[in-house]
Amino acid sequence: MIATQAPVDDPAAVAVRALQQVGDAPSLASLLPEAPAAPAAPAAPAAAPAAAAPVSDEEQKPEMSEEERKRQARRERNRLHAVASRKRRREKSEALEAENASLKAENDALRAEVQRLRVQNARLVDPVSVNAAAAIVSDASGPLADENAAAWLGMSA
Repeated sequence: MIATQAPVDDPAAVAVRALQQVGDAPSLASLLPEAPAAPAAPAAPAAAPAAAAPVSDEEQKPEMSEEERKRQARRERNRLHAVASRKRRREKSEALEAENASLKAENDALRAEVQRLRVQNARLVDPVSVNAAAAIVSDASGPLADENAAAWLGMSA
């Protein structure tokens, strides 16, 4: 397997290094504590050197066929692509969550501004309404009272 140099924190690179180390790792039996040797059983001199030398996993496996190598390479590529895909999906999700929070904050600010403007509008419209009504009442005694009232109400006389 050919490994390329990648950033240290790249999950795909970490996975590749872990797989490379699996082949170099000692077998599980060599990691277990050894049982005490039986005192009554002498070891055979010819068998002792062969049994003492650990046999690597690659030596125990028969040579892989070309088809098996291709299948294994395809699985490795697929696994690396899956890792990258999960990373992209996680980053996209985080970006969308950040955008969502930003838009909610903006929405809240805009709602507050709308409320402030409504209150300001109500304060500005009330004096105008009172002044307009007073003008209509003051003109109501004159000859143009009906025209002024209709104009203020938005109707034609």
